[in-house]
Amino acid sequence: MDEKPLHRRAAPRTEPAHHSGLRERKKERVREQLMEAAFTLFESRGFDTTTIDDVVNSVEVSRRTFFRYFKSKEDVLLGWFANTDKDMRDALAARPLDEPPFQAMRRALTDVIQRYESNCGRMLALDCLIMSTPAVRARKQAMHAEWAELMAAVLAKRLDVDIEKDLRPRLVANVALSILASAIENWRATGARKNLSTMIDDGFRFVEEGVCPATGAAAAAPGPKKPRRAAPARAGRSAARRAK
Repeated sequence: MDEKPLHRRAAPRTEPAHHSGLRERKKERVREQLMEAAFTLFESRGFDTTTIDDVVNSVEVSRRTFFRYFKSKEDVLLGWFANTDKDMRDALAARPLDEPPFQAMRRALTDVIQRYESNCGRMLALDCLIMSTPAVRARKQAMHAEWAELMAAVLAKRLDVDIEKDLRPRLVANVALSILASAIENWRATGARKNLSTMIDDGFRFVEEGVCPATGAAAAAPGPKKPRRAAPARAGRSAARRAK
């Protein structure tokens, strides 16, 4: 009986590493072009009046390509903060375990601060645009809540506690990110003339000191008056003496 020739299965073709790298760089370039075009159009025409078609036409790509990178107009504007959550998470996880949680959170915010300070003009315009657009402002607030939950999970692991039973991880994460948001608001209000990093350091110091310690007149103000004790009835004592 003749044996049938064996057919070897062809090995799966692997894409050369340099081809994969080129494709990823091209995708990142398209993503950046969409973000840049959207930002320019939002600034010149306004967020609400600019359509997704306006954005894709300016970059000469399809709507399908747009939605491959972003879910909505809000997301393309918030794309400037991409990977911020992961960068903060990794920075917090890398802090020494014996460092107090509040201090570790301050160091984990360094990447966010650098993004603002390295490109003040763009980040100031971006933040003003976000805060003047209710839909995007709401989305940014939701994004901050997601950041807080991610950071709280890392803090819970550092503290070796159950995040559902121990208040501290969420408390520290939310307080730290509230300091960040408050400092950015003041930074925006001054037209980026003040140093953001310094304002954030001040915020952490204020919280550690009790936020608003009493000073001046407030410190000298007398406390609440104690109620007077009722004086004993003199008539009762006089009657007792006469009875003797």
